[in-house]
Amino acid sequence: MCALWTKSNPDEEVAARNRRLVRDTIEDILDQRAKLRISFDSHVTNIKEITGVLAKVGGSGLAVEVSSLKSASKSWEGMGVSCYFRVRDREDPEHSHFFTFKSRVESVSVSPAGLVYFLLTPPETMEHAQQRRSVRVGAGPARLPAVMVWRELPQGANVAGTPPLFSTQDRDQGRLKVDNISTCGIRLVVQNALLTEKGLKPAQGERYSLYFKAMEEQEEMEKAFLANALLRNVFYDPQAGETALGLEFVDTGALDKERKLVWKPLRDNVLPEINAFIFKWNLLDFYRDKRVDEGGLS
Repeated sequence: MCALWTKSNPDEEVAARNRRLVRDTIEDILDQRAKLRISFDSHVTNIKEITGVLAKVGGSGLAVEVSSLKSASKSWEGMGVSCYFRVRDREDPEHSHFFTFKSRVESVSVSPAGLVYFLLTPPETMEHAQQRRSVRVGAGPARLPAVMVWRELPQGANVAGTPPLFSTQDRDQGRLKVDNISTCGIRLVVQNALLTEKGLKPAQGERYSLYFKAMEEQEEMEKAFLANALLRNVFYDPQAGETALGLEFVDTGALDKERKLVWKPLRDNVLPEINAFIFKWNLLDFYRDKRVDEGGLS
């Protein structure tokens, strides 16, 4: 007896979803003339701010008009680049999404009008990103062994006596992920089932309170943080069954002698004491990426 149906392949579904995201996002970049911030590896060039706009999409790749350059080196051809950009939400133009993608420079040219163009290979994936104001690093359980999230806690709140919306237990169960962290904010990825369970529909502009413990991976440093954060962007993905929340720190918290919560506004939305951890984690990631250990090249 022949089967009249075939079992769906989860890997094929993920790949198809990824192709749609890439295609739709490239259309948004082109339609909105979104600014691309292009970064080469440090050994390629010491130019830090290379920007351009997507001028054309074709079978050969993405033609980017690099408005920040007056000239360009042919030696850049074949080099890898990372592109960071922001696009407006199609349904809610006041809401923005931040992305990065990796590509390669196929060719460098200069038009008769003196405009520099890069022809980039089409990206295979698009990665969601936070608004760039500082270095962001991955933040797995080894780095943040404890995390809790509440709706904004008021001044004087009893933190220990207030049940959180999300906790370390949710992360351990795979329902919550801390995607990355910087001195300015944190990005959480929450399973949609958990949001439904909590009766939450996160919206841009909401405020949340967070507790997290940071630990340097070699256990040289450990510190607990309390922070208020403003929800800057929300990306709801029904197909993946998750929602990404980009949060910007606005207040730092402490407990007074009566164990009550006291908030203090942050200067420039920077949580300064996390900076030492970010620096060490970023350095560690760099050496891991370059496959360098303490003794040199591995």
